[in-house]
Amino acid sequence: MKSKFGYNPLAILGIFFVLASNCTKDNDNNTITDIDGNIYTSVTIGTQVWMVENLNVTRYRNGDSLPNIVNDSLWGSLTSGAYCDYNNTPGNSTIYGKLYNWFAVHDSRNIAPKGWHIPSLEEWDSLIKYLGGDTIAGGKLKDTILWASPNTGASNSRGFKALPGGMRTAYRLSLHNYYKVNFINIDSCGYWWTANMTNWDDGSQTSWGKSIVYNDIFIHTTGRERGIGFSVRCIKD
Repeated sequence: MKSKFGYNPLAILGIFFVLASNCTKDNDNNTITDIDGNIYTSVTIGTQVWMVENLNVTRYRNGDSLPNIVNDSLWGSLTSGAYCDYNNTPGNSTIYGKLYNWFAVHDSRNIAPKGWHIPSLEEWDSLIKYLGGDTIAGGKLKDTILWASPNTGASNSRGFKALPGGMRTAYRLSLHNYYKVNFINIDSCGYWWTANMTNWDDGSQTSWGKSIVYNDIFIHTTGRERGIGFSVRCIKD
């Protein structure tokens, strides 16, 4: 049956339903799956789209495996990509994601899922500026759970859900390739790699990350050795 304007109401309703279904499908594209099958969600903050969870993958994008290094001495002496679970306990990675050395982050095979990448300092700083600057952005990014008390200023106001995954240290104690390696600061600090590294005139190198602590609202820029184990949070291409 046609209306007096010559259109079939049922046909129009059908077209509307198809369009609505397509719109729902497009807008429901807020999950990401890595090569291991881990599923992540995303959040838009300003003009950027960030993963809501820390990376938990064990392979590069092309399928090559990352080694899980349990031995402390071996971890400290590495010059290639690797990951670990905090305190070598896989259950910690289920909550906080894995810890990666900087070599894994900077490998051309990519640990980020397709369509995503490791954020640069500049991309982190764009996020921080949007949230009002580094003196307050940490509180806005921190989740309201899992952090040690007092979890100062934590609001998770933009849905970023920053978690205190801690770190794996790797400090050289001598010239004989001996390292002091520890797991520290789970529940009290979160550390995330950026894609940036500085080569200094004396031949040394500094790899850059961002960090948030439980008892203030700052987000800090931190320079570390490449053997340190940090969390990774990805940003959309």
